[in-house]
Amino acid sequence: MKRWTPGLLAAAFVLLLCSALAVIFFVSLSGSKDIKAGELLADLGSFFGIASAFFAGLAFAGVCATIPFLVAQAKSARDQVEAAIRQAQIADKTNRDGARQGLFLALSQRVGEVISDLEIGRMPQVPQGLLESVEMGLRATGYTNESDEEFLRQESHSLRPLGIPHHDRFRRVSLFRGLDRLIGSCDDFQREMFKDALKAQIHDQAARMIIIKSVAESDAETLRIYGRLGINFAVLNELPQLSAELTRRFPADD
Repeated sequence: MKRWTPGLLAAAFVLLLCSALAVIFFVSLSGSKDIKAGELLADLGSFFGIASAFFAGLAFAGVCATIPFLVAQAKSARDQVEAAIRQAQIADKTNRDGARQGLFLALSQRVGEVISDLEIGRMPQVPQGLLESVEMGLRATGYTNESDEEFLRQESHSLRPLGIPHHDRFRRVSLFRGLDRLIGSCDDFQREMFKDALKAQIHDQAARMIIIKSVAESDAETLRIYGRLGINFAVLNELPQLSAELTRRFPADD
C-alpha cells in the first residue's frame, strides 16, 4: 500500500485544488447580478475545460520529465544484469578450473604409479646386439612410406625378443587418454601449466620405459598423446634412429 501513497496524495491534492478553484470561480461570478444562470454554467464549463487542459499539460510535462529517469533506471538494471552474468561466468570458470586442477592432481598421482621404480625395474635390459639390429633395420628401410601402425608393427616385432611386460597396458593407456582429454579442454595458460607439471614428473628413465612399452605394443594412439603432451622421444638415446622416426611421426603439439 505504501507505494501507492504518493500517487493517491497527488490525486487528492489535484481534486481539492480543482474543487476549490471551482467554488471560488462560482462564488465570484454568482455575486454579479448581470450574469444569468446559463451564462454562469457556461463560464464554469469553460473554466473546467481550461483547468483540464492545464493539468493535462502538466501531466504530459511530468511524463516527459520522467523519461530520462526511466531510461537511466533501465540502463542501471541492464548493467546490473550484465554484471551478474559476468560474475556468474567468472564463478563458473573458477569452478571448472578448480575441478580440472583436482582431476589433474588425481591423475598425476596415477602417473607416479605407472612410472614407479617398481615398474622401471621390471623392464628388461636391451642387449647391444638388439639395439644394433633395430637401428640397422630402420637405417635400411626408414619406413618413410609406411603408416604409423605398420611402422610400429615392424618395430614391435624387432623388440619382441625382449619380452617387455604388458601387465599395465590398460591402466597406462586409459591414464594418458584421460590426461589428453583433460589438458585438451583447458585454456592455453592452464594447458601449458599442466603439461609442464606432467613433464617435470616423468624423468628420462620413466619416459624411456613408457615409450618402449608403447612401441612394443604397437600403440600409435598413446604415442600420439605422448607427442601432444610434450614427452620427449629423444630420451631413447640408445636408439637414435627410432627416436628420430618417432619424433617425426608423433610431433609435439605446439
